[in-house]
Amino acid sequence: MKYKIELSIMTLLLVCLSLPGVASAGGVVKTLYVDGNMLGSATGPEALSAPYTRLTIGAEGSAWYRYNEFAGKIDEFAVYGKDLNAADVNAHYKATPGTPYVNAVMANSPLLYLRFEDANSLNGSRALNSGSADVNGKYIDGVTHPAGWDGNTASFRGAIADANGDCIDVPDEARYLSLESLTVEFWVNTTQATDYPRFFQHNNGDTEMGGYGAMYSAASDTIGLIGGGNTNYVSVTPGDLNDGNWHHVVVTYASTRSYATEVMADDPCVYLKFDNQLLVDSSVNHWFAGYNSGAKIQKTTGAIGLALYLDNTIRVGDPNHEDAAAWTWNNYGGTLVREGPPFQGNDDAYAFCPNDITFEVWVKRAPGLTPNQYAMIFQQTGAWTREPNAPGLGTIDIDPNDPNVPVLRILAGSQWWYPGVNTPNDVNNWHQLVVTYDENTVNPANLGHDMKIQLYVDGAFAASTTIVDDVNHLALLGPELAHIMIGSMNDRGWPYNCWGGYIDEFSIYRGVLSAQRVAAHYAAWQPITCAEAHLRGMQLKGDLNGDCVVDFEDYAIFADKWLQCNDPTNPNCTPNW
Repeated sequence: MKYKIELSIMTLLLVCLSLPGVASAGGVVKTLYVDGNMLGSATGPEALSAPYTRLTIGAEGSAWYRYNEFAGKIDEFAVYGKDLNAADVNAHYKATPGTPYVNAVMANSPLLYLRFEDANSLNGSRALNSGSADVNGKYIDGVTHPAGWDGNTASFRGAIADANGDCIDVPDEARYLSLESLTVEFWVNTTQATDYPRFFQHNNGDTEMGGYGAMYSAASDTIGLIGGGNTNYVSVTPGDLNDGNWHHVVVTYASTRSYATEVMADDPCVYLKFDNQLLVDSSVNHWFAGYNSGAKIQKTTGAIGLALYLDNTIRVGDPNHEDAAAWTWNNYGGTLVREGPPFQGNDDAYAFCPNDITFEVWVKRAPGLTPNQYAMIFQQTGAWTREPNAPGLGTIDIDPNDPNVPVLRILAGSQWWYPGVNTPNDVNNWHQLVVTYDENTVNPANLGHDMKIQLYVDGAFAASTTIVDDVNHLALLGPELAHIMIGSMNDRGWPYNCWGGYIDEFSIYRGVLSAQRVAAHYAAWQPITCAEAHLRGMQLKGDLNGDCVVDFEDYAIFADKWLQCNDPTNPNCTPNW
């Protein structure tokens, strides 16, 4: 009966579940379509960055030194600022020449669209762009201008002496075409059977870095998809692409960046990754991070690398004194001590980041730790008397009948703020919390009069409020902020109201992160590959073959183990479901 129950559970699981987020971050997926059909896709480990200012069509290298030149014709060359889906690609392929095809292309808003219908193709003349961006190509050397698939075309002669072969050079100093996700589309006609000609290239001759491109390996009937740190080869039907007929070729690039890359793109003042057991942050910012006896750095399920663990059940000396806290110093400008009250709060020179500021932190409750009625996740501090002006984020139970559902409590500008948003309070799950403080947007003409505060939970906007102070101008963050306490309030020597659980990827930014950037950070937290999902302990229950999908292959493994385990003496009985 035991095994019948387990088998039923396994059957219920077999609905082709897949781990969300897998294969979604920290790289680029390159997909090849030929004549409307998807031939294959491959992954590069890095997102596209395209650190080059020119797109070269018909050659590798640049307008000044070409090699691996293409011999044949190219027509209707388009670049889109997104990765087209299969339906769009197929619609373009099926559109007949002339207005129907042009309309299909323009419906997807191309950034660059070279139709080669301009009057001439002399060296240095412009190739007129029918797209939406302010970019044009130049014919270089011997590109001719005969009839093509749809009107005129660009015809390349291939390799000639002293590496000065044909190409079309498209300047991109304004970075219109330097995108992380994009599509390149064209029609090609060639009989070239040797060499490794480039169809296009946007990477300064370095074929496997942050740029992108595509080459034709004629001898092996493959197309090399360049970009994201590698070149992947996808097979085409032997002899089909170089048969002297016109073929429709599309390459899409869909990039996503790793979490650390997304964070660093926003230039954090502080970024604590906790990926080092020593008392020093492992991020490139090299901020010192200290912690006491109730805190340690360790591996935990779902974290990116290591995480900070805070045990709020540890108390030293006084029973009201908890010893679970970490901290990082304010290295921006030093420590400024101001006596008060009143707190005029009109100088942010010694804040971690002056003026507007954003805090971001990932948290996970740990099972078995004592839930506190009031606990601080972080607080910028310098002395107790300055606390009302200091930003901070904590949890507090406002419903005494339900102590397991605290709400977020945000501090700033001499006032407590209760947004009334339930804290994600489940154990064993990570949650992103972001708080932005905007001192200028609401009333820039009267700095200190009011301040807008926004809260985001798991990548989505949760609540907002505005602090207004017409008299004392206390709606500014305080300038006396010596350091950040993480997981507690008060100070390093006497922390209390400690938070119990895990902290990871703590960061502070100059200015206010936009909703789009908050969402991008949240998305980038997801595991990069199935292997990383396993490394982070995020396997699906029932995924017996470890491919991050629960399907009938897992059913077969389960059935085999079930049969083996019917015989308790069988040494092969290793149920791990």
